[in-house]
Amino acid sequence: MYFSHKTSKAIPSSAVEVLGGELTPYLASLRRTVEQGGYTAPEASLLVPTDEYMQTAVEAILDKVYTKSLRFVFVIGIGGSNLGTKAVYDAMASARDLAPHHQPRLIFIDTTDSTLLATAQALIKKAEHANEVLFIIISKSGTTTETIANAEILLASFADRFGRNARRVIVMSETGSPLLTAAREQQMHTLDLPPTVGGRYSVFTPVGLLPLALMGFGVREMRTAAHTRIEKSLHPDVVLNDAVLSALTQYYFYRDNIRQHDTFVFTPALESVGKWYRQLLGESIGKSVVGDDTKRIGITPTVTVGSTDLHSVGQLYLGGPRDRLTTFVSIQSRPDVEVPSERAWPDIVPMISGKSANTVLGAIEAGTKAAYDTNNLPYLELKLDALTPEAIADFMQFKMCETMMLGHLLRVNPFDQPHVEQYKTVTRQILEQK
Repeated sequence: MYFSHKTSKAIPSSAVEVLGGELTPYLASLRRTVEQGGYTAPEASLLVPTDEYMQTAVEAILDKVYTKSLRFVFVIGIGGSNLGTKAVYDAMASARDLAPHHQPRLIFIDTTDSTLLATAQALIKKAEHANEVLFIIISKSGTTTETIANAEILLASFADRFGRNARRVIVMSETGSPLLTAAREQQMHTLDLPPTVGGRYSVFTPVGLLPLALMGFGVREMRTAAHTRIEKSLHPDVVLNDAVLSALTQYYFYRDNIRQHDTFVFTPALESVGKWYRQLLGESIGKSVVGDDTKRIGITPTVTVGSTDLHSVGQLYLGGPRDRLTTFVSIQSRPDVEVPSERAWPDIVPMISGKSANTVLGAIEAGTKAAYDTNNLPYLELKLDALTPEAIADFMQFKMCETMMLGHLLRVNPFDQPHVEQYKTVTRQILEQK
């Protein structure tokens, strides 16, 4: 993966040296976490890509639940329980409707929406055999309202069609959670999630490994790519450490009152990857300082898809407030097609004749960055080698390491989300009253 932080408003080398010095002790701490092992530190997600026990546990269940007739895999979770998996799946299945395929479909049930649930019920009714359907239910706490409600609705529909069948259900939760305990009592398949690995850092745990393995993706290769990125991101020389430079750049501009970060992906296939990062950045960095609720820290994450969104928000970005840092994300190697020389309308936009689609998009990317330069708008660049699960894993691990470092610089805890509990508590109170 190629990374660049040299832009028209590049962070000065003197700032890299000073701010990098603030991160040096934390980098040493992260390296100790990896060397010592054990899921004790909140940064324990750095251990996941090399945890062979997780891989073995996933493969053992995979052997029990996968059938050649499998058609529908319902992933029932919310937030970190499904966003990472959905990011990889959507990227790799973006052209699925246009091409023949034999893998089952991943269907994400991530909100208690009656239309979504009714459609899922209709799919269950279409199945001719129980082996065509599989449920993966994920709740770290084991008490997530939306997840439990959705699971109860769809499991009831499945039971109406085929009777209760615990062997078509996989439950993932923390050890000792009420959900995991009940699932084991009912002899469902279960997988324990490490308590110190937060949902938004969990894509390389069974949360992501199992559903992606069911789709035929090389999860071992993904984990290797993530491990390689961790080693690079813990390099002690900050000038040679891309994750550090990215975190420093965000922090530098944050101090200059640039409080928005736009992930600008130049392919629709990466939109869900951008949304995964939106949760990672928003939930990790948006905090009130302990003991001072009036002092609030946060960077608002947005996602833009090029070139489509240049025709909806391009005017705002270039002509409106200069209050955002942008990371352009593109893919270096991809299939190509050409605009024919013999065209239906040869006199309209004549310069595209004989050009490839990648050439056209490349010109749009270059033109966009030139416009940002002209308007003195700061941006970073990330180029994935290709649209592959390994390249996406590399990107995701890069962002997880970057976020840990950004949290350290901003002096917030990037691993908790205390204010999310407010809506959950009130939701339960309202349901109890009703």
